Amino acid sequence: MINIEALEARLATIPSSRRNDIYWDAMRCIDEIKHLRAEFGASTRPGDWPTRTVKYRFFDYKRSLELGRKRTFAGELIKRRSALTHSEFQFSSFFHDISFSSTIEDAFKGCRFKMIYYTHAWWCTIERQVSAEQELAIWLKAHSINGKKYDLWGLGSHATPWRIIVPSRDRYWCSENNTYITKPVIYTGEKTEITPDELHAWLKNHPWGA
Repeated sequence: MINIEALEARLATIPSSRRNDIYWDAMRCIDEIKHLRAEFGASTRPGDWPTRTVKYRFFDYKRSLELGRKRTFAGELIKRRSALTHSEFQFSSFFHDISFSSTIEDAFKGCRFKMIYYTHAWWCTIERQVSAEQELAIWLKAHSINGKKYDLWGLGSHATPWRIIVPSRDRYWCSENNTYITKPVIYTGEKTEITPDELHAWLKNHPWGA
């Protein structure tokens, strides 16, 4: 359980000139959690509160080529080990349906938040239900690695089945990013350095998550 009082005290130290949308979203979530605690009682587990829908989004590279999308360097490399070549974690409507992941194929070149509309048929989706407190935990964990660089070197660990190349401890690729921020709220596997295919399979095999 998140120590809401300690988090609120930390947020209060942020100067008003630096209180951006991230700050106000966190404060909104804290207010909702306080309301839920008052409504349902301190003895009620957050998992028993009303839930929000979050989504894992997976990019089907082969399907994208069939639909006319151009080949990419990262896609060609990752497809050697994973038919799904990218993953995103999409927050609920409370956080404006924004997505978080790590990518090398846009201006960010690493971990970033991004608004994605998922209108194309090359995306496949797995949904999960989480409480307000659980989603806030994921949100805070995402912000803890926001801006970290993409692990291009570690990406090479997927190029062969022998895993000769060791991934960086301070950089992330997409599915590693997604498992890291959702562990242990949803993802409870031992490894976070996994492919999009492996994350997709884990979620399918664990329909109720944690």
